[in-house]
Order: sequence, then C-alpha cells, then structure tokens
Amino acid sequence: MSIFLLCFCALSGSVRAAESWSHSDQVILEVDTTPLQSFTWLLGDWSRTSNNRTYGETWSQVSATAFEGHGFMVRAAIGDTLVTEHLLLVAMGDDIFYIPKVSENIYPVPFRLVSAESDKWSFENPQHDYPQRIEYERTSENELKVSISDMARSQVIPFLFRKE
Repeated sequence: MSIFLLCFCALSGSVRAAESWSHSDQVILEVDTTPLQSFTWLLGDWSRTSNNRTYGETWSQVSATAFEGHGFMVRAAIGDTLVTEHLLLVAMGDDIFYIPKVSENIYPVPFRLVSAESDKWSFENPQHDYPQRIEYERTSENELKVSISDMARSQVIPFLFRKE
C-alpha cells in the first residue's frame, strides 16, 4: 500500500516541502536538506601558484545553510602563511550570499547570487567599489576559475585553482 506523506523542514526561516512514500516495506524519503546542495563540489582545498607564492581557498560546510572558507597566501621563500580573507557562503531566506571579509574593508561585503548554473555562479554587489561581481566556475572536476570584475566586465581578473 502506498502512502503519501508531506514533510516540512524549516531551513533558515524558509519552509521547504518534501515527499515521502512507501513501496512494499521500503520507504523512500526525499528531503531538500540544504539550499547549498549544488555548491558542495566547492568543499575542500583549492590552490594555485604564481610568482613564487601559493594561493588557496579552503571550504568546509558548517551547517545546512552555510559554508565557511579561508583564502590564504604562502610565500615559498620563507614558508610564511598569511590568511588573506575569510569567506562565507550562506543561504538567508530565499537568497544566497557570498560574503568575503578582507583586510582592505572594515566590514564584510555581501554579494548576492544573481545567476546559478550547475557549474557556474555569479554574485553581485553593484554598490561596492571593486569588485562588483565575483564568479565561481568549475571548469573540470579538479579545476576552479574565480573571476572578479566590475559590473561592465571591463576589468576582469581571473584566478585558476586546482583541487588538492
């Protein structure tokens, strides 16, 4: 006998519906456990080397609605590691925000997700001086391209990372 059950899961102030049904003795349950599900490939360690320095980002999931990241630089000559930015990817209500905190700014600067494909996300904050747009794109299973730019994309700076 098949039974239809409607479950509600409260996530970050929003309610999401899921369906569950029974087939014989086996129960199948589908629940949207995180609004960041399509971002999970970002989790882990990413790095790139340029001018005798290694740059990287490290991402971890801290809750169903938040990923935490750290950007860093290692100077090869002296092996000194500097944390250059603290990063947060967070679902708030119906929006997703990329929020970096860099030393050049007193406060973190939020960038709202404006476009999402399976392997590319665009975040924008038109009120910020630079960058106004940040894009994350998975170019292959182990490669990540992060680009920063102005709104017109006339000043684009790409950064290519490999997964460790």
